[in-house]
Amino acid sequence: RAKHFYPSSASASRNWQNYGGCVREAWYNLNDNIRPTNEVDEFVKWAGRLGKKIEEDLVESWKEMGIWVANNIKFYDAPRNISGEIDCIIRDSETNKLLLVEVKSFANYQNMVKLLGNRNFKAAPKRQHLIQVMIYLDQMKHISDWCLMVYYARDSEARTQFRVRLRNTPEGTFPEVEGELDTTHSLEDIYKRFEDLKGYVSRNELPPRDYQLDYSEETIRRLFSEGEISKSKFEKWEK
Repeated sequence: RAKHFYPSSASASRNWQNYGGCVREAWYNLNDNIRPTNEVDEFVKWAGRLGKKIEEDLVESWKEMGIWVANNIKFYDAPRNISGEIDCIIRDSETNKLLLVEVKSFANYQNMVKLLGNRNFKAAPKRQHLIQVMIYLDQMKHISDWCLMVYYARDSEARTQFRVRLRNTPEGTFPEVEGELDTTHSLEDIYKRFEDLKGYVSRNELPPRDYQLDYSEETIRRLFSEGEISKSKFEKWEK
């Protein structure tokens, strides 16, 4: 099987900040001469099986409701060498228009706070998942302008969803999440990172790290404000 780039490992870089997947990790996965030094543990495998089961049950529910159109839709962008698969397409019962659907599962309190929000944090989809969906919306724009991101917890009854579409602006193509424009990164930033990865692969050159070995005070405070660092860890660092 040919080596492709995948939306699930996509990333974006804007204003010297990196978002989403790790280019170095993607480079390692594309290199046949490098083997993993450790195996995926059973907990991760079990979480993956639970997530797949949630997706299958939702698809069956949508079929019973009569709004299911298709599921596990594959696509391939040959010029960019991007291969992907969309979870499902349903028909919106109110507008009668087609809607892409991406199903994600999650666990633990910290993820629940980020996804469902509270008085300190605004609810939002995970950044890497949003990057993935932006690619789907661009690749499937001949089918639908909207994607529904559905989140279900593996360890509780918690669940939520976000409606996402792409909006063209003079500065680039950005995601609109629940009616609010998110200018953190653009679709063009995502495709640029794939081009960068393509260059590293063709030159057989290991990409630089996407992360900092040591955080500055400014970075720590920014990550805390964005919900990437928990309150307990932040307070421990302050002490």
